[in-house]
Amino acid sequence: MKICEVCGNEENNKSKFCSKCGGGLKSDNGKIKVKKKHCPKCNKHFELEKEYCSDCGTKLEKVETEEKKDGRLKKNIKNKKKKRLIIILSSIVIILVAIFFIGVQEQQRQEEAKKEYFTTYSEIMSHIYYINLLLDLDASRQREIFRKKPYRDSSGAVIKYSEENGTFEESYEDRTKKIEDLINKELLKNRDLLSGDAEYKKLNKLLDKTIADLNSYLEDTMNPTGTYYTYTDSSNKKSKKLSQSYLEMETELGHALKANGLTFLDISKERKTKNK
Repeated sequence: MKICEVCGNEENNKSKFCSKCGGGLKSDNGKIKVKKKHCPKCNKHFELEKEYCSDCGTKLEKVETEEKKDGRLKKNIKNKKKKRLIIILSSIVIILVAIFFIGVQEQQRQEEAKKEYFTTYSEIMSHIYYINLLLDLDASRQREIFRKKPYRDSSGAVIKYSEENGTFEESYEDRTKKIEDLINKELLKNRDLLSGDAEYKKLNKLLDKTIADLNSYLEDTMNPTGTYYTYTDSSNKKSKKLSQSYLEMETELGHALKANGLTFLDISKERKTKNK
């Protein structure tokens, strides 16, 4: 083994110059130069932190001496490096495991939030469906009034009909209030958690459209005007539009449930459990 006289790098015996700095090489005699403290009287060597000889009390002098290389030193250094590497790797593993579990928990939270959202969405749809049935029945009866009294006081007859059938209006108010509460209290509860979800955005957009169609049909039915033909045409169009929007909601919810490993039956059971 040869040692570089400049940087101390070790090279094999065949090398003539240092591969790191280009310095000259000298043969390694198995010794290294170290700084020590020396007692001129006892001719003994001590560590640098000593100031006086422990045998005679003479003040020590700084000297440079040669000592045999201690193979254990390199071994200890390697062991320390191994320990440091193990600690680093262990820390990385712990961090990765923590990230994994946080990710799993976040995914579970999102899955639960979606399931809760789908359940509430389904409940809102059931109220819309029921109101749609009532509106169709109500509009059909009012069309009969327009048909039977084409040249008389049809508006008075409609008012009388509304007074005699006040349960329709009560049902509308009750159901629309429930829809409003479900949207404001339940549907928006997990808004922050699901805000980046494409299914959530699409279903909300369809819900807004359907609610707008529902309000339009409600307004038309609760405040009927015109003749038999104009009212029939208007109510039929709004009924079809609301039914189409509802169908789009149902279809999209079905796709979303399937993508998340759920069915309408699962959501129905969840609604029953929730409303107990």
